[in-house]
Amino acid sequence: MTRRLYLASLLLLQLLLIVEVAPGWGRSLATGTVTVSVHDGWTAVVPLAGAGMALAGSAIALAAPSIALLRHHQRGARRFDGIPRWAARLTIAGAVLFVAASAPWWLARALPVESRVDTLLACAPCITAGMALMAAGALCAELLRRGVRPMPLRSMATRTEIAAAAGRARAPLPARVG
Repeated sequence: MTRRLYLASLLLLQLLLIVEVAPGWGRSLATGTVTVSVHDGWTAVVPLAGAGMALAGSAIALAAPSIALLRHHQRGARRFDGIPRWAARLTIAGAVLFVAASAPWWLARALPVESRVDTLLACAPCITAGMALMAAGALCAELLRRGVRPMPLRSMATRTEIAAAAGRARAPLPARVG
């Protein structure tokens, strides 16, 4: 149950990073690039190269939950065994806080006009806190994950054990006459 909730939290975090964080980073990179591209010559190349590296780093950072989901899908339930339980629970708690704070935010139109502003002002920090807890929990969970050896496909059994399991137990060698 915890594994499924953790994976759902990672998916929610990835969607939030795409919808909430990426546009802000894109605007800040665009503003910085436009400001420095006023120069001409080689002095314009350095800031543009820096903006390109920042864009590549941002893309990797924004894709981190997707990479973790892919690794969990590839390795199965065994990968989850190495994740610290407290970090998985922190990620799930952040997702629960986010969903609980988002519900009044989306239902604010149904509330009376007098209480809309109070609801929106109370929900905004809780939404941000939920996103931060999810990101912190996922980061800690994936970074502090212990390496758990995968289960071997076959156990290291002796030939006698394999033959016995197959129903062809070895007959003892005949005594040497002589």
